[in-house]
Amino acid sequence: MAVLADAPSSVFLQRQALTVKRLRAYGIEQALWKLPMIEYQVARRVLAVAPPGPMLAPENIAGAMVLTSTAYPQLAIRAEAELYWGYLEKNLKQMTARVETAAFFDGKFEDKLYIPETELRTEHTRIRTIVLRSTVYDRPDVRALVDSYGFAMVGSSGPYVILVK
Repeated sequence: MAVLADAPSSVFLQRQALTVKRLRAYGIEQALWKLPMIEYQVARRVLAVAPPGPMLAPENIAGAMVLTSTAYPQLAIRAEAELYWGYLEKNLKQMTARVETAAFFDGKFEDKLYIPETELRTEHTRIRTIVLRSTVYDRPDVRALVDSYGFAMVGSSGPYVILVK
């Protein structure tokens, strides 16, 4: 049991220190979440500026959105689960595109613009909100791509930009 309590995914492991400052800033419920506050702040900003609807965002932001609201269904939340589900449903190509686009929006791929191009080409009518790192959005090719599908910046939070259509 002691080994499980110290495992990285254990519910007993609290990565953020529960401090008075954290309690005052977020309240007891959010202060206890094992969620980095940057992602939580981005999620709250999305709630403030984006209309409800399907959303495509980096995995950590998507996870924070799931905790904050059900009005923003996430196209990709956890890579391994999405890919397994895609395999089972014989839809692996689409799920791979979603997972890789979320990673691209988080800055994990630099020279593979075809990844979000593929996903946006097939899913742009469904997606209402996109969240991506500012450094990715600042690229002229990425900005031209999201602009061509009608997405416009409505806000930012920390290192992330929020786009809506």
